[in-house]
Amino acid sequence: MRAENESLHRRLGELEGRLEVALRAGKRQADPFRGAHRSPIPVSEVGGADRHMAGMGIGSDRNGGGPDQRIEAQLPEACPDCGAELEGCGRAAQRQEELPVEVLQVNEIEVPIARCRQCGKRVQGRHERQRAWALGAAGTHLGPRALAACGLMHFELLLSHEKTAGVLKRLFGLAVTPGGLAQR
Repeated sequence: MRAENESLHRRLGELEGRLEVALRAGKRQADPFRGAHRSPIPVSEVGGADRHMAGMGIGSDRNGGGPDQRIEAQLPEACPDCGAELEGCGRAAQRQEELPVEVLQVNEIEVPIARCRQCGKRVQGRHERQRAWALGAAGTHLGPRALAACGLMHFELLLSHEKTAGVLKRLFGLAVTPGGLAQR
């Protein structure tokens, strides 16, 4: 029984070791991209395989698939490993989708101010895009797109007013305070 018990303990230790290796291998996300696992067939010879690579189905085809800008990559002058001359064997394309470059848009609404000749009351003009009557120091407001972005970040993405203000500052250069966002 002792011999059998020792044999079972050895077998248990061996199985636990194999289980640990298997669990670690399952957590290794970069493993499929290691050099030892690469396909020996270049993408250009697979016949359109570049359209089936990971990530190609993600993104937008907003303009029918054509790029806005073409950038040409350069080959090194010689093989980086041995220094020998290189021989061209085809071309492939890599797509990169980027966020649009936006600059902060500041709209100034010129408001005419007048006084009634009869009663002396002050009257000011109004444009449909104005959100308030305030002028001067209190006359700066967020536009409809900025308000929509704030609402999305705060109510949909559940960011605090402080974090929403930080995102607006970092991405768009829009300086708002958390307290100002809380009043919107």
